[in-house]
Amino acid sequence: EQRDAEAGVFHMVTEIEQELDDAKGVAQIVWVVDFQGFNASHADPRLGRWAVHLFQQVYPERLGQLVLLDFPFLF
Repeated sequence: EQRDAEAGVFHMVTEIEQELDDAKGVAQIVWVVDFQGFNASHADPRLGRWAVHLFQQVYPERLGQLVLLDFPFLF
């Protein structure tokens, strides 16, 4: 399981860059996050803050839509 926030951010950036490289000419992406099996022990607020920073500062025009599946009640 990937619980380390820095590794999680690295994974997000790697996936975003790979998708942008593979999808020539695509201006925006849809990011789908599946929270199935997620619980409080998995929560790391740093990952959320870094993700928001990435999409606001690094990829401001790239996020077309964010889809959250099985979003837990604890948020």
